[in-house]
Amino acid sequence: MKGFRLMRPDKQDEQAVEAGAEEHSPGPGKAGQVCGRLAQMDPALRAGHELPMVEHALLWTMRAWAIGVSRRVDTSAAIQEVYQRLGIPAAALYLDGFMWALCRGASRQLDVNCVCQTVVSQDEALLLDVLALAQEQRYEAMTVLSGMTKPGAAIAGCENAGQLMHLLNTAGHVMSRASAALRRHAFGTMEEGMSTALH
Repeated sequence: MKGFRLMRPDKQDEQAVEAGAEEHSPGPGKAGQVCGRLAQMDPALRAGHELPMVEHALLWTMRAWAIGVSRRVDTSAAIQEVYQRLGIPAAALYLDGFMWALCRGASRQLDVNCVCQTVVSQDEALLLDVLALAQEQRYEAMTVLSGMTKPGAAIAGCENAGQLMHLLNTAGHVMSRASAALRRHAFGTMEEGMSTALH
């Protein structure tokens, strides 16, 4: 099991998660409050100065989940509160399934930052791309995830990602990075070809 490698961990990461939804997690109007500023060295990781609110929420909860598993601390309440604020409390279950698929089926260690970090790692950017493509029901989500995981894990991960992003769609929360993700991974554009539903 390759799992996750926490980058630049420090003693404050658990406290940051425990402070959780009130101080660190994104809520309406709090886009980019924590971990929002993107890496300056790679234009592919930039989308303005801060992540949009939905992407920030997804990134924060993925990081909190990885900290929980790596440190063996319970971060579920903080994660649950983020999705509660977004009006989709059930999404925490699918985030858990998505992350366990990655943790158990990763073909290499995946670099995940602490929730306090302002840099988005290459692997985190890939995972955000997967979620954005899944929200648009693009088969390319499976292709991107397959580059990080074993085949079975990619299937399980995409199933959970699809359910998670369906809930976001239903609540009116849309990620804006799908078209850019297609271009980054040389898949063309959203207008080229038909959207293929994930099964």
